[in-house]
Amino acid sequence: MGKFCLPLYYLSLFKAPGCVLSELESIRRKFFWGDTQSAKKICWVAWDRILAPINKGGLGVGSLKNANLALLSKWLWRLNADPSSLWAKTIAAIHASRRRPNPLPAKKTIPGTWKNIPVIHETLLEHNIDIVNMPNGAEFETKEIRLEIEAATSTDFTYKHSWLSWIPKKVDLFAWRAALNRIPSKSELVKRGVQMPFPSCPWCFANEETPAHICLSCPMASDIWRQIKQWCAFDFSTDGTIIDLLQLQSAPPSHSKSHKILRLIAVCSLWHIWIARNNKIFQNQNTHAKSVVDEIKSSSFLWLRHRGKIENLDWIKWSSNVSCFL
Repeated sequence: MGKFCLPLYYLSLFKAPGCVLSELESIRRKFFWGDTQSAKKICWVAWDRILAPINKGGLGVGSLKNANLALLSKWLWRLNADPSSLWAKTIAAIHASRRRPNPLPAKKTIPGTWKNIPVIHETLLEHNIDIVNMPNGAEFETKEIRLEIEAATSTDFTYKHSWLSWIPKKVDLFAWRAALNRIPSKSELVKRGVQMPFPSCPWCFANEETPAHICLSCPMASDIWRQIKQWCAFDFSTDGTIIDLLQLQSAPPSHSKSHKILRLIAVCSLWHIWIARNNKIFQNQNTHAKSVVDEIKSSSFLWLRHRGKIENLDWIKWSSNVSCFL
């Protein structure tokens, strides 16, 4: 257990150099996308978006630089929250100046780790985060400070995914990537330098296989969505983009149970359409639209039963008509 805590210990004591943070972020990025020594994988989404908070359109992974700042800032808070402690008196005795009183004393000529810690106070002030003047009795939460720094330094992306705990993370992550056109359709692979002799749709062969085409407008996908719309008695938006589909403009309010169920069905449909597409390409398996719809009904029922905790969820009623649960 100790070896896993060691990096955190160093980040809580030392301001990490930029080159070290860049190398560590590179390792994280390669791990995230599944890079190995023998195979380099495509980074489908920009790393700054992966790090960005969820409420700004990212995944909320968080950067090591901001984590480093948040960990170090706790020393600034402790120095002012408990000035009578032995370590605070020691810092004051070594670094404080009688001529120039400073709530965060630091003499750069004195070696040690402390001289680099008060410097981050200015960085935090640039983001309107004042650790020194926190209200008396306020508790310091490293996580909260890190989130504040992330919010102040991250890009605010246009599309913000509505994550739903009823949907498995892997599936919801796929839907997020599909909305951003960051799934390995043939058109997206060609954009990234992958040689593709026939980038056409594996079902209709008439159009380029873009994420929107394979998931929404291909005749196979259109047939699936037609049956899903009849089953739900709801008109999912399949004439535009995947973002239009997921936003459910004509659905009840986003906090309502009905909206969550419809969103779950929309994401589940995207997931199983993609699975059927992969089966066609890699296993030459022809799947009928009705079989895909049956899989969507089954998976969505299981997700709701075990993750959504919907009361009185009956399979017979669910498989025949969803509207009675909306």
